[in-house]
Amino acid sequence: MNLTFVKRFKFFFYLSCLSLIITSCAKEDIDSPTTPQDPEVVNNIIERSNLGAFNGLAGFEDCECDPFMNIDWENGTEEEIIAQIEAILETLSEEELAALFTPVCTEDGEFYPNACYADCMGVTDYDVCEGEDWGCDGDEIEIIDCYEIVFPVNAVYPDGTTVSFNNYDEYIEAIFSGNEIPELVYPFDVVDLEGNVTTVNSADEWAALGVDCFGVGGDGWDPYEKDPCIEYVFPQTLIINGESMTFNSEEELFTYFDEIFSQQEPPEDLIIEQGYPINVVVIETGETIEVNSEDELFDLYVEYCD
Repeated sequence: MNLTFVKRFKFFFYLSCLSLIITSCAKEDIDSPTTPQDPEVVNNIIERSNLGAFNGLAGFEDCECDPFMNIDWENGTEEEIIAQIEAILETLSEEELAALFTPVCTEDGEFYPNACYADCMGVTDYDVCEGEDWGCDGDEIEIIDCYEIVFPVNAVYPDGTTVSFNNYDEYIEAIFSGNEIPELVYPFDVVDLEGNVTTVNSADEWAALGVDCFGVGGDGWDPYEKDPCIEYVFPQTLIINGESMTFNSEEELFTYFDEIFSQQEPPEDLIIEQGYPINVVVIETGETIEVNSEDELFDLYVEYCD
């Protein structure tokens, strides 16, 4: 079962033209460009940097597959950074540039940020990633009660930008800071309340844990356990597969989900959105606050929750 919290309409597209093999994964010598570069392309590289695309990827530390990682993003001036970007772009064809941000996958669903990374890891049988078997939606993953993600984890944006998150703060900031939601890349580890670590290799394994990137169900999950920092006030409205449903109590809410999970053939897709406004109680202060959007809810978590 795929159980997904939707924050916004998302779209997925894959860069085409992976017709040339990357023959040089690292560009160490950065010279001044001899021809002007498209400002839109330069800005696109800067935007990818802002997402964390050139900070290194967990598990691929020994692979030199991204020439833009050689740029001094932290200390360089804007003019210096643009000059370095333009110099690198001068050395790349359009096909090579597209290939840098075109993830590839094996038949078994193994994910690599691009063909160079796959080659670096000794993998030769791969193709451009299709479908979603290699990762799972990351929307609202901070609400998981019975499992926590073990960081660092890799994630990929719809445009093929692959990044690493080193902690929840980085991950949640990415989820709420833009229109595009990064997807977690399998495999990743989760730890339960007793400290047991499980490696999640596929959507089926994720769903088998009972969370499926949402946090409902699963062994040891207590639906009536209060959040340690914020308590939701009923009635609550959820948008389930486009239909607005109001639940007057926790018991009513979780009875509904228990019935879904106990079906012999549960629905393959269950798309859930939080209805707003909602009222929450801040445990620390006892104050009841009306929340009108996901951004407002996130701000409360940042302010009152560790």
